[in-house]
Amino acid sequence: VMRIAAAVGIVAFAGIWFGVRGVSPRVDAAPLAELLVGDFEHFVKEGRPVQMVSSDRAAVADWLRDRTSLDVKLPNVRSSKCLLVGGRKCEINGQPAAYAVYDSEGAVVSLIALDARHADLQGMPAATHDGRVRWVERWKGHTVVACRRDGLVYAAVSTLPEDRLLCLMNQPE
Repeated sequence: VMRIAAAVGIVAFAGIWFGVRGVSPRVDAAPLAELLVGDFEHFVKEGRPVQMVSSDRAAVADWLRDRTSLDVKLPNVRSSKCLLVGGRKCEINGQPAAYAVYDSEGAVVSLIALDARHADLQGMPAATHDGRVRWVERWKGHTVVACRRDGLVYAAVSTLPEDRLLCLMNQPE
């Protein structure tokens, strides 16, 4: 009877342990999401400096292309709730990245474009939205929403929820 009670106790403990761990939020993030959030936090801590100030998406995209050699195409955001502020060149994990900055009703949103060969989306949960695959990760109070397009990975990063970042995943016109 003691052996059976001990075995039942061990099985119950294991079930509770693994059940609780499966329900709890992730304590780690996909490597790319962690890098993007770290860069975003650094950007905000620096006081949000942009190297090119403009709300003209074609002008900002051209400037970013010239500085990064990435064929950046910024989305045409038709919402007055998300306004382009400008852009800057940065590096993510030693690779050049194009960084567009948006203001969404007072919240900072970044749209980072990276060469897809250097942007590993492994470990980020994938979801389909409007028939397109998106990768979404929550890390340290931030949301990262990413998509692949034309050899680049575009990733929006902010403290805003996922649905407020999806407009930046639209195909440019």
